[in-house]
Amino acid sequence: MNDHGPATLITSKVEHPSVLRPAEAFERRGGRVIFLDVSREGLIKPHDVERVARSVSGPITLSVQWANSETGVLQPIPELVAAARSVRNAVFVHSDIAQAVGRVRIDLDGAAVDVATFSGHKLHGPPGTGALIFRDPEDPRFRPLLLGGGQERGFRAGTQNLPGAVGLGVAARLRADTFAASVAHMRGLRDEFEGLLSTYIPGIRVNGSGAPRVPNTTNVLFAGVEAMALVARLDGEGIACSLGSACSSGKPEPSHVLTAMGLSEKEAFSSVRFSFSVMNTKEEVRRAARVIANKVRTM
Repeated sequence: MNDHGPATLITSKVEHPSVLRPAEAFERRGGRVIFLDVSREGLIKPHDVERVARSVSGPITLSVQWANSETGVLQPIPELVAAARSVRNAVFVHSDIAQAVGRVRIDLDGAAVDVATFSGHKLHGPPGTGALIFRDPEDPRFRPLLLGGGQERGFRAGTQNLPGAVGLGVAARLRADTFAASVAHMRGLRDEFEGLLSTYIPGIRVNGSGAPRVPNTTNVLFAGVEAMALVARLDGEGIACSLGSACSSGKPEPSHVLTAMGLSEKEAFSSVRFSFSVMNTKEEVRRAARVIANKVRTM
């Protein structure tokens, strides 16, 4: 195999819409896109990456999120990258690390990721901020999307949002300084929440629980319960949760992530995503579990 031929984007069926929609647009323009399947636990198999890479010629871009936004499942990024590059050393790798930043240790150099992206509000930074992290800013494959005054080292023209950048920097520093304690706190909240729900509502299932996950996210299947109605009732109790990722929870369609993991449409429509932050408390978690159990019993 060589780099001569049409470009191919390899991604997965469980990516965030911020990757899926551009991938679909690239495909409509004649590009070649291969959407990888995942296991019932939401994991991509390195063997599948290697197999697909061997099946195509031309330049390859691999784009895989570090952690899933709906289930919190962590992909084996170093193994996936190694599998792709065992076939083609020049494979270009992007990872959406938005759900992983500040929740797990991320070694971009060790994983040999060429470029990573994340949103600032995931760290309680200012909404509308984010970062584009280059492994090698001199890589000739990078091209600016916006042209103009040469800001951001020529990669993105336009006056910088200085207050936003400072706010994001502060948020990142605060999380770095308290990383171990913050992760332990979030994991403790999530584990207690899952344990209480299992006690109150025997038979629930945590989607993706058999895979490594970020410490703050859980996706719970309440069999026979209409999740949209449950989310609405919980909202009235001051409990924020969602179907699918939080930014697409208003769409009345089954989660593409859960159906890709093998759940039926009915099961996907009975699943709710909950997440916890360093600002949440055990008292809030215990109250939420009690309220959820009471609502489920009446539905």
